[in-house]
Amino acid sequence: MRRLRESALRARDVLEREKQPLSEGCRALIARDVAAALSEYFVLTGSIRLKVERGEKVKITLEAEAESILPFASFGGGL
Repeated sequence: MRRLRESALRARDVLEREKQPLSEGCRALIARDVAAALSEYFVLTGSIRLKVERGEKVKITLEAEAESILPFASFGGGL
């Protein structure tokens, strides 16, 4: 859970610094962070697809596919 929070905070910082539409490099950085976090819970099959739309608020759409969910015991049992 700590890693998810750290990734979310890092993504928020990147998004707040970017005033223009996100560069491909920025989207790739966020997608890597999200993939690393999700890989702790799922067996991902492919890359993360990230879409960021700016309007009155920032709308973030993430799409990923997974082969399976990791066994509960692998989460450290503290959930």
